[in-house]
Amino acid sequence: MPADSLRALLARSIDYAGMFPPCSLGLEPALKNQAEYVRSPDAWMLGAFVLSAEQFDAAKQLLSPFDAQHPLRVAALGPKTASADAFLKRSRNGRGDSLVIET
Repeated sequence: MPADSLRALLARSIDYAGMFPPCSLGLEPALKNQAEYVRSPDAWMLGAFVLSAEQFDAAKQLLSPFDAQHPLRVAALGPKTASADAFLKRSRNGRGDSLVIET
């Protein structure tokens, strides 16, 4: 068990970006890895799963390995826009209240 100071420093500090270089995995194997990682003894360090907003719908079909004790936390990569307001508007388009964006 790591020291309390190390846990405080590293808690949820490592986001998993398995779909991006150097791994460049597909969505399904990357989500399978994340499902294993959230159940590991080192899960306390694990932050979010980095996911392009364009892939939200595809990811919905692959959420069965996650549950309340082992949730999928997402760091969403949104579309490139000219301003923060344009980003928020485009990201919410068609999603209504089902998408919460913390700013």
